[in-house]
Amino acid sequence: VAAVAGQGLLVQSTAPGGLAQMYGIEKGDIVTAVNGRPQPTTEDLKAASQGAFSPDGFTIQVMAKTSGAHFGFEILLPLANPETNFHGMLMEQDMAAGLHVVTGVLMMSPAARAGVLVGSCIRLVDGILVGGFTDEDIRKIIFGGQGDHLVLGLQPPQQTVLTEFRFPRRRY
Repeated sequence: VAAVAGQGLLVQSTAPGGLAQMYGIEKGDIVTAVNGRPQPTTEDLKAASQGAFSPDGFTIQVMAKTSGAHFGFEILLPLANPETNFHGMLMEQDMAAGLHVVTGVLMMSPAARAGVLVGSCIRLVDGILVGGFTDEDIRKIIFGGQGDHLVLGLQPPQQTVLTEFRFPRRRY
C-alpha cells in the first residue's frame, strides 16, 4: 500500500490467496479507514493486522476503484490462519450428525469463485469419505494430501447429489 494524501492507502497489489484478496480487495482500491480512523497510515494497517487493537480482528473501510463505492467489513484475524480457512471456505463440525458443514465463504475467494454454498456438507476430501472424521483429520487431508489439486465433494443444501470442486493445493 501507498499513502494517498487526503484519502488513505492505495492498494498496489494483493498476495494470491492472502487476506486482502479473500475479502475482495483489489489493486487500485483505497483503504479509507482502519478501526474508524480516517486516512490511515501504513503503520495503522500493520498494527491492526498484527492484532494490536484486538486479537480477533479489526474493521476496515475501502473505496472500490471500479465503482467508487465505499464498503466496510470486519476482518477476522483467525481467517488468516490456515487452520481455520480452507481456500476461503469456513467449516464447522455438526457433532450430532457427524458431518462437516460449510459455515462461511469469503467474498472473491477461490471457494466463492467456484460457487461453494454456505450450508453445504463436506462429504469427500480427495476421494476419502469424511463422515465422522474430526476437524484435525480433515485438515491433515486438505493440507497434507498428494497431488497439485485438492478435490472436495460437497453436498449443497437441499440437494442429494454431490458436486465436485477442485482447488490448487495450498501447503502450509
